[in-house]
Amino acid sequence: MSDFRPLPQPCRDVLYFNAAAPAEDLFDTAEQRMVAALNLLQILEFSDSKDFVQHQATRLASALGVLLSDARVLYEAAQLRAQERP
Repeated sequence: MSDFRPLPQPCRDVLYFNAAAPAEDLFDTAEQRMVAALNLLQILEFSDSKDFVQHQATRLASALGVLLSDARVLYEAAQLRAQERP
């Protein structure tokens, strides 16, 4: 049975995840978003700070916020699913 819940977003009824999915799948999806966020941070780490302007920092922060927000919700759902197991 599916239990679709919205991901954090500025608009309603756009992106959902299945909270009834197996905990492993929810965890793997959260991990994918966390790795993507870490990869973005590595771009910042290895960039020449003189070339990194405020506009780029704002874009990076926005992307990180979306990815980490999704990851947080998915990790929480994975934990709840894992606790439901007998």
